[in-house]
Amino acid sequence: MFTGHLCDKYGKKRLGSLGLATYGASALLCGVAQTFFQLVVFRVIQGIGLGIFGPAILGLIAQMGEKSKSFSIYRTFQGFGMMIAPILGGILGSLNLSYPFFLSALVSAAGIPTMILISEKKTVAARETFRHSIRDLLSRYSVVMVCLAVFLVEIGFAGFELVIPLIGSSEGFSNVTIGLILSSYFVTFLLFQIPLGVVFEKWRGRFLAAFFALSCVPPFFLLYISKNPVLMAVWMGWLGVTLGAVFVQSGAMIAKSAPSGMESLYMAFFDGVIDLSFPAMPILVTPLLGVDLRSPFLLFALLTSFSTFLLFFQSRERRIPGTEL
Repeated sequence: MFTGHLCDKYGKKRLGSLGLATYGASALLCGVAQTFFQLVVFRVIQGIGLGIFGPAILGLIAQMGEKSKSFSIYRTFQGFGMMIAPILGGILGSLNLSYPFFLSALVSAAGIPTMILISEKKTVAARETFRHSIRDLLSRYSVVMVCLAVFLVEIGFAGFELVIPLIGSSEGFSNVTIGLILSSYFVTFLLFQIPLGVVFEKWRGRFLAAFFALSCVPPFFLLYISKNPVLMAVWMGWLGVTLGAVFVQSGAMIAKSAPSGMESLYMAFFDGVIDLSFPAMPILVTPLLGVDLRSPFLLFALLTSFSTFLLFFQSRERRIPGTEL
């Protein structure tokens, strides 16, 4: 979040280009690392670069008009990259373990000119301290409620890669079958998020987001009772549409709530809260696995039901009492 504040203060394009350059340079260094210690150090630097680039690019997208469509396009291409990267990395890694790092460095270098071409709205540089900016952010009822709602929904997403393979193994599914069940989520995500972005742009996003959150509940129950891999793939594809829409469009809602000149900080907070769902998921899910491998789906349905309530009743105007500056 601190890098998001810096991006707002010193320029999103400037900091984003710096972050991308840092990421690419450290990827190149990873490719030529001679020891495990060097590799770890360069990977840490990569993380720092990504931590600068992420809030910057999200802040730039948050400044664009038609935010629902803008975020749906961005998240779709991001998802496509996440799908194709392991394939390319596996192919190149089979030839030489350094090649995936070299490809990452090359792609990062190619992205810097693109970063420069993105339009950035000129706003008054953030004058508040980081502490005061965070306090103002946390005082916004709508931002807190949306982020909490998406955190609850994303626990289900984070749990897929743990629960589905365990169930598949217990049912005797092959690794290919398990992979196809998991990939059905991403296929429908890529196919439907841009058209849904157009729909969200024309309708009130708050109510649609709540509707799509509620629409996540049935497939979680169906996954709980289904043992047929084809049906499980269908229900995962359903979630790729509904859960994916909640994730993408909630980001657009946060962007609409962000004050001018503070977009990167707000989007960094949003992504940071979502990232917390990944360490939180094992804490919640692991005890349930000892009872029944499918019982986490009931937990995911319950959490998603609560997120529906949060999304429906959040309001853009309200502030949390006691937090005003």
